[in-house]
Amino acid sequence: MKALCLGGAGKICRESVYDILQCSDYNKITVADVSEGTGLEVVAWLDDHRVYFMKVDVYDREKTLNLMKQYDIVLDGTTISMNDHTIAPIFESGVHGINLNGCSLEWDFDKEFKETGKTFVPSVGMTPGVTNLMAKYAADRLDTVDTIRIGHGAFRPIAFSSSIAETTRIEYDPNLETCLVYEDGKLVQVPPFARPRNTELPEPFGTLPQYIIPHAETLTPGESSADKDVRLIEVCGTWPPKNMWLIKGLYDWGFLRNDKVKSEDSEVGVLDVIFSYLIQSEEDQKTDLYGYALHVEVTGIK
Repeated sequence: MKALCLGGAGKICRESVYDILQCSDYNKITVADVSEGTGLEVVAWLDDHRVYFMKVDVYDREKTLNLMKQYDIVLDGTTISMNDHTIAPIFESGVHGINLNGCSLEWDFDKEFKETGKTFVPSVGMTPGVTNLMAKYAADRLDTVDTIRIGHGAFRPIAFSSSIAETTRIEYDPNLETCLVYEDGKLVQVPPFARPRNTELPEPFGTLPQYIIPHAETLTPGESSADKDVRLIEVCGTWPPKNMWLIKGLYDWGFLRNDKVKSEDSEVGVLDVIFSYLIQSEEDQKTDLYGYALHVEVTGIK
């Protein structure tokens, strides 16, 4: 078996490559990334004869598509903004696929992958992912389900990686149409920081306010438990308090709109400048407490 790992030099995807090495008998794993220097560092860190590096630019569609055809499975670890350039080629290449963010076009290809007999798994992670399994486990033990509330505490630096920084921007984008809750058979759009709810997480994380976020669990548990008459599905999340204070301030003052501002002879998006700084700053590469906590609450009648 051969695996092609797009964005394999990234801080998240490299850990997925490590997992593949530890838990599979794949005989070739290619770290495919536009950054050759970082990619070679990852290969050296993994120190396994099955791992190779290849410089790949997913914006070169034809070359990327032809490369995918040489593998059994493609692990897409690129950023959310690159999904438009990775999901369709994975399908067209006729191979199995995995995507680590699950935040855009993946669901549009459900029928196509089924028809070709190939498997594509979007968002292989804690949430969505493990939370879906937890919600399904609870729902299966009830005759009817009233509410499914999913929450997480992601205790990580705000700019731990480019992908994490991009996720931060997207999840609180005031113009995002996919910030939704499922309520009485309908999907209802809500603004950022909607429906705050104090959620108790295991120690050392404690009880913190969580807010609605745009996650796929808003859609999928309702489908997997369609026979349970689910009334409400909410997906909430939080980050370290200082991260939330920063994002809430940026939201309140309109920075998250990314309006264009003039600086001397240039015109730039104000949020683009802020996040360029965050990615490069020392303070935003670290946090006091690292960890990830999940909270799944399912109510109904037995």
